[in-house]
Amino acid sequence: MFKINFDGAVFKSENSSGAGVAIRDCRGRVIASLAQLLPQAYDAMKIETIAACRALEFGLEVGIGEAVLEGDSQAIIQALKEEGISPDNPIRNPIRAILSNVKGSKVLGDGTSNLIG
Repeated sequence: MFKINFDGAVFKSENSSGAGVAIRDCRGRVIASLAQLLPQAYDAMKIETIAACRALEFGLEVGIGEAVLEGDSQAIIQALKEEGISPDNPIRNPIRAILSNVKGSKVLGDGTSNLIG
C-alpha cells in the first residue's frame, strides 16, 4: 500500500503558490516526490484543491493504482467523503473528475487519511 501526501502553500509576497506531493511505500520510504510552483497567489482552499488534484494525477503518472491520500485540509477530505451530486462544488468536482478515471475508486476513513483507489 502506498501513501500519497499533499500540501499547498501560498506565497503572497511573491504572488505565487506551490503544491507539494510525496509518495511513500509501505515502509515509509519516499518513492516519488513533486514540488510545483504556480505563478499566482491562490486562496488557501483553492491551492489545497490544486495540490490534492496534482497528488492524484502524479500518483497515476507513476503507476500507483491504490493508495492512501493524506493532507492537512479537513475541508478537502470532507468534500471527498460527501455523497450525491453537487454540480457547483469547487473542491470536490475537480478531484472527483480525476477519480472517475480510476477503476473502482472510493473514499474511506475519517480524519485526514483516506483510501483512494
